[in-house]
Amino acid sequence: MFKFYFPDESTGRLPDDPSEFAQWFQGLARTSTLLGPAAWTVQTYLYVRQRGLNCELTADWPDEGIVIAHRDHLPDEWAQRPQRYVACCLADRMLPHPCANLHILQNPYQFVRLGAYAYVPHWPQPGLQARGPGRGDRMRSLAFFGEVQNLAPELRGPEFAAWCQQQGLQFTIPPREAWADYRAVDAVIAVRQFSNQWGAFDKPATKLFNAWLAGVVPILGMESAYAAEGQHRRNCCVVPDLAALKALLTELRDDARLLKALLAAGTLAAQARGIAAVTDHWVNLLTQQVEPAARRRLRFGHLLNAPADGWSRLKAGLAWRGHLLHHHNPHTDWPAAPE
Repeated sequence: MFKFYFPDESTGRLPDDPSEFAQWFQGLARTSTLLGPAAWTVQTYLYVRQRGLNCELTADWPDEGIVIAHRDHLPDEWAQRPQRYVACCLADRMLPHPCANLHILQNPYQFVRLGAYAYVPHWPQPGLQARGPGRGDRMRSLAFFGEVQNLAPELRGPEFAAWCQQQGLQFTIPPREAWADYRAVDAVIAVRQFSNQWGAFDKPATKLFNAWLAGVVPILGMESAYAAEGQHRRNCCVVPDLAALKALLTELRDDARLLKALLAAGTLAAQARGIAAVTDHWVNLLTQQVEPAARRRLRFGHLLNAPADGWSRLKAGLAWRGHLLHHHNPHTDWPAAPE
């Protein structure tokens, strides 16, 4: 059995079906520290259980078995036990846990120096509402879906919004309660900061996936997850600076054929990153990698007791000295920066 650990203090009744998750998730407080863990554990539990996997959602830390937990819910002082196999959802946290048996990563270019790890595409925005079919092949409305501090400073102020208005475009930053609503949007801008080098090795490509699934054009910054998942000027557009962004926006406004081609390619790409596809990734990971590894560990656990305790202490010492920090794989051949 797979045990998804989620301490559910102050969240009310947990959803019992995937169809209930979006509304429940929306009800969590904006500042809730459970938002990330809920997306990783509660949501995953609901979808893999629907596929028939034997699993449970528990608020009590299991003493044994296969445990899937978010990094926030693994205390630094926690030590491993031979009777327990722990898969840690690392998300964008800086330190992996030295006692986890596996780290589940949200970016193909995340890298854990010591121990096993696996990449799983992150879930799209719960309850996503797609672009209205009547909007056609015209670029009129732009939006940034996220916390304003995660938007490039050059795009936060009135100057950029005023420039958009002069070009016949509207740029908005919807509030959190509207993050799933793409019905009146033609393109999303997902630029954390302008740069001519690929970065953000711990961030997922969620905004790209959301744009594809919502049927809008993704306009992205130089983030490694976007380099791994998207293709510049085929199913997304990457802009290294403000001048490139403005040139692209006027081009999309004036070139209906380019806009139409990007939308069509995004619709095709969305098939590999929707709910069903992400569920496939999770089911394959749990049944083909986690379960066999856990079975070996649990079978020989009595032989690993003393070595495991010493190994955990060694890794803990290394981790808190910064030697287990994740970073991009240095052997990657990066695509060229867009011109």
